[in-house]
Amino acid sequence: MSAGGLFAEDSWFYLQARNSRYFETPSFAGGKAFFSFDPYVNLIFGTIYTIETTEDTTTTFPGHGGWHRPPQGSSTSYSQRFGLIEMDFGLPVAFSYDFFTFEVEPGYVLPFNSGTDTASAEGFIILLSAFFRIF
Repeated sequence: MSAGGLFAEDSWFYLQARNSRYFETPSFAGGKAFFSFDPYVNLIFGTIYTIETTEDTTTTFPGHGGWHRPPQGSSTSYSQRFGLIEMDFGLPVAFSYDFFTFEVEPGYVLPFNSGTDTASAEGFIILLSAFFRIF
């Protein structure tokens, strides 16, 4: 579990729960090489803002409430609650040999907001990384 905050014009608090299980294969190639795996599930909780209109349009989005109070007689209501913002899971696979590591991390991101105005990653992602140890 980790807690954090974003410092911006409209700062907000979030809570992250991550569950992973790291394991690696026995060493080979003279004890210099091995494969490692770190499958994970990551849940991010935070404040979810909801905007409802009389046209039965409901929009929910995470983060900040960058709105102002509705004018008198407005048919729009605003609310907020703490809840699940996003879930992602993946299976990073790394190959390490002596002083370098090459990692492939396929994953899937599933946001829990219904807002069409908010930009967030959704679907399959893949991350490729290379690390070199210099000391």
